[in-house]
Amino acid sequence: MKDILWILCKTIVRICVAGILIYSAVSTFILPWISLYFPSEKMHETDTSQLEYSSSFNDLGSLIVDDLQIFSNDLMRAFYLSGVGLSHLLKEQQYRSFFLHSFLLLTDTDSIILSSPSTAADLEHFGYELFSNVSQQQNGTNIFLSPTSIALALSMCIAGARDETLNQALRVLHASSIEALTKTVEQIMHMISMTAHNKKVEFKLANRLYASKAYKIQDDYLKLVQNSFQSDVKLEDFENNRNEVVQTINAWVEEQTNRLIQNLLSTDAVPTNTRLIIVNCIYFKGIWKNRFPEILTKKADFYEANGHISKIDVMFQTGKYAYAENDDLHAQIAHLPYQSDNENIQFAFAVILPKQDISLDEVERKLALQPDLMQLVLSDHNTSMTELLLYLPKFKMKASLKLGDVLKQLGMENAFNSTANFTGITSQQDGEDGIFISEVIHKAFIDVNEQGTKAAAATAGVTSVLFSATALKPMPILFKADRPFLFFIRESRQNIVLFSGKLVSPPSAL
Repeated sequence: MKDILWILCKTIVRICVAGILIYSAVSTFILPWISLYFPSEKMHETDTSQLEYSSSFNDLGSLIVDDLQIFSNDLMRAFYLSGVGLSHLLKEQQYRSFFLHSFLLLTDTDSIILSSPSTAADLEHFGYELFSNVSQQQNGTNIFLSPTSIALALSMCIAGARDETLNQALRVLHASSIEALTKTVEQIMHMISMTAHNKKVEFKLANRLYASKAYKIQDDYLKLVQNSFQSDVKLEDFENNRNEVVQTINAWVEEQTNRLIQNLLSTDAVPTNTRLIIVNCIYFKGIWKNRFPEILTKKADFYEANGHISKIDVMFQTGKYAYAENDDLHAQIAHLPYQSDNENIQFAFAVILPKQDISLDEVERKLALQPDLMQLVLSDHNTSMTELLLYLPKFKMKASLKLGDVLKQLGMENAFNSTANFTGITSQQDGEDGIFISEVIHKAFIDVNEQGTKAAAATAGVTSVLFSATALKPMPILFKADRPFLFFIRESRQNIVLFSGKLVSPPSAL
């Protein structure tokens, strides 16, 4: 009952605030614009004051530009600007801080009634569907990939798709339109740009489009990938210099991933009739907020699903971590944070560990049947800071995947055959045949050790708990990853999964 009353109170407050701000927006912005475009004799009498108002409002610009970057959608930015306008109208510029912190409070909730649904969540559904399908195809093996890298590379292709090719691809990516997909991409690119000056974490993402010199790429498409995807474009001669082009692409990928991803493409993967190669690279290096003491790393048993017991290096430490248990999955969830000097960007390594006698396959099946469950499980809102006895394997893993068949199974069929329509990229008359995606190639690498984590991936599309003072200190909870588990590297503020993985056996030495 308390929860219902609390939600009702918050809703009433938000509606009142929204009404006030809409009124202030009309009186502050719309009426002055009407006076400028539809002047009357009475309005002419106030022209000077309007100009003075406009001039003084411009002085606030440098103060609010940074504020706007905090909000995740345009509607919240509009309401915030309305509040700033009202404070300026009242000649009280210090109220800008009040409106900023008020809106941050209003938006930091599980249910946001003033903002539109997050499009990034839809892309997260695609990421787990993709991971689940790859996991089923490669059952019993270690898996590691970057759903973000794959989604961005595909999105660059989809932006030029039309008709049923576009419709199928949008359904696979859970996007309603190219515009909605582009907004999601811009949200991710903005998050990445915010890490540029973060000295405690290295995170970079790069997109590049390699196009045939013989094909004319549509100007609108080039503008879109350059502006929204921050991609540059290189013209290459695939027909006559295929070997050199492959070497150029591979060298660029190595550079972007600090040499963690090498030889992304082979010459065989790039036929002479290639018209377009879209490449996405992602690199992450994070240092644990609480590093594992190297002296405590020991060889220990790892119990594989097939009953085999292997030896693996296991790190150990005690400390407080965001922790939860999920009764549906019968699993423990721990979030290990990385260092960051920007409180608006927080990366974490999340582990979903099935309880004893619960198989990882069973956990994965339940996650596949309930698409929203993964978002719930990985959300920080469902955790409390808990003292853990934390055991985590030290491991390196690399993966090389061809994703064409998986994407077809998910429903993206037309893009991979002669019925493909990518006339948003290049018009039909510019060549004898239309273009289609021949393959999506993905490579990924991860290194988890006592200091932190290094991870990289590249994709090419060819084409808290409170206790009273008298309470006893609770016993630490054992979190021992000595059996198969799922792991994720994610940005926790926006709950975006950058990398997904599954450890079912000790990886071979790399």
